[in-house]
Amino acid sequence: MQNLRKMRKLSVVQLILPLLIAMPLAAAAPETPKVDKLLPASPSALADAPGVFFREDFETLTDLSERFHDLSTDNGNFGVTSPEGLSGFHSLRQKYRPLTDYAQGEDPGNAGWVWRAFGDNPFFQSRIPEDQKGQYTTIVARWYHKFPQGFTPRDGWHFPPKMARLNSFTPGNWSGMYRVYFWIAGEDGHISIERRTRAPAAHREWLPNFATNFRFSDPVNVGRWIHFELRVSLGEGTRNDRVQAWADGLLICDIAGDDLAAGYRTFTPNGMALDCYWNGGSPVEQNRYYDDYMLGTERIGPLRTGLNPTIVKLRFRGGVSQGGWEAEVAQGVQREPVKDKVLDGIVLGFRKLEVDYNTVWRGALEGTELKLQVNTANGEFTGPRDGETTLAANTLHFVRVRQKNPAGEWSPWSSWHSGFATDWAAGTPPELRTLPAGYLAEASASVLGLDETSPEIRNVRGPSGAIDTAGPYTVRADLIEENPLNLYVYYRYNGAGDYERVLMNLMSGDTFEGEIPGAQAGTLVEYYVRALDGFSHYTYLPADYQSNPFRFQVLDLARWDLNGDGLVGAGDLLKLLLAGRRNPDDPALDYDGDGSFGVGDLLTFLRGILGRGTSLLAGIAR
Repeated sequence: MQNLRKMRKLSVVQLILPLLIAMPLAAAAPETPKVDKLLPASPSALADAPGVFFREDFETLTDLSERFHDLSTDNGNFGVTSPEGLSGFHSLRQKYRPLTDYAQGEDPGNAGWVWRAFGDNPFFQSRIPEDQKGQYTTIVARWYHKFPQGFTPRDGWHFPPKMARLNSFTPGNWSGMYRVYFWIAGEDGHISIERRTRAPAAHREWLPNFATNFRFSDPVNVGRWIHFELRVSLGEGTRNDRVQAWADGLLICDIAGDDLAAGYRTFTPNGMALDCYWNGGSPVEQNRYYDDYMLGTERIGPLRTGLNPTIVKLRFRGGVSQGGWEAEVAQGVQREPVKDKVLDGIVLGFRKLEVDYNTVWRGALEGTELKLQVNTANGEFTGPRDGETTLAANTLHFVRVRQKNPAGEWSPWSSWHSGFATDWAAGTPPELRTLPAGYLAEASASVLGLDETSPEIRNVRGPSGAIDTAGPYTVRADLIEENPLNLYVYYRYNGAGDYERVLMNLMSGDTFEGEIPGAQAGTLVEYYVRALDGFSHYTYLPADYQSNPFRFQVLDLARWDLNGDGLVGAGDLLKLLLAGRRNPDDPALDYDGDGSFGVGDLLTFLRGILGRGTSLLAGIAR
């Protein structure tokens, strides 16, 4: 009987313990979800979109060589796979082997690629369809890409840099005349648009990189299908080409006045690659995917859905099942980008992109289902679509989602993402199939007139004296310049050696700030400010900085703390005045160096007091 009681007690514990363990999981709010994809209209609304001459969705392709002219399958790791897909059940997958699989001296970054040739490509003329031969002065490449949920960058930040590249091949030269790279760079995993040219009239071989604001370090950009697009248009002569890029329905790059072809026309853009090389290799075995690959001569944009599209959410994660989820759909209008960086007379970066979102539908599902159709059965239309039964045709939209667990705890809302466009209205003729409303085709901020004006530096403000040897010593300045590139404060100690420099950062409005490191007591700090704009114009302040820079002294606290309270202030000034009256010939009271105590010593002492920890007009002690 006692054994039976023990077994009953043990059974109760065994039943309760898992519940106690599970309770914190059930009570915790689930992670913020994201949209995996929107289901494209079927049949594809973009199959015969204006300008499109090549499209591959990998649904029926089994041999890549049937549709691509140069490729590497990376020993079978690069090829068509299922069931992962955007527009169906298949996509192009790169399977990365882990670093531990590679022998000493073997290249762990080598991975697959596919090239599609067109136009005047000299290597594959016999295989290029007749209607795709000739010369292309404008080419657009568009594809979808996915790093699956849980994709692991090396060292926590290093994503595979290669994604896609456009080339102008020339006879006998696989490197070609010029290339445009659509790559991933930096610790934040941003999309970087890079160009290399050997065109005869180009002013430099490597053109400066355009660093976009699209970042894979943002968790919302890993685990879902994302629209990417590259457009290259050649102008007449030098400094007249244009390179543009889009991500997730937004214009992220616009380089006008570029010098890619620089007037060269013997060969034009004639090959586009999807490229998976990972410099240094992958830390674990994992995959990436491409789908819905298109080439054309007109801007294409993100996928087109029906007017009642279906949203597909990523699977619920967090240890318990999904209790339900909600979605909101908004019409999106991208605002004009604001240029942030200019070099060689072209814009090389935008400030944070801004989009106006106007919610037009809200809906929800209970349970574990991951697909939600936008209609009146699952939600309600609102805002400008109040009372309607569909989304507006030919319009750019974005989605945000949140989810709950069975206990009813909700996650935060995701950010707006998964930009998509609705189909054109039924019966729209090809010549009227315009880009979706809200979709930004180009940025006027990227088009610059010739700037012949040098930057103007105003109101340099720095310490006139300092008693803090730890530093830093703050220098502020105002910069008046339409196309600023950088602003530096140069400094040196005791008039010896070369000047060091510190980048000054924009604080607000036109005001920049930089910090000079601390120095020992008695050190004379000399400094000046230099500005550079995007047209290689320099400005210095003071203008005679080489012979007469701004300067201040790091003071010796023992010499300035006359009343011994550990501070330098009005009490010390008063003690100096009284001591100077009693003993004007005391050399310890000679602060201005004229041999005796007087008004100059009081003023010098006062400057030191006012200079510590405050910002005055630099040069007051010059």
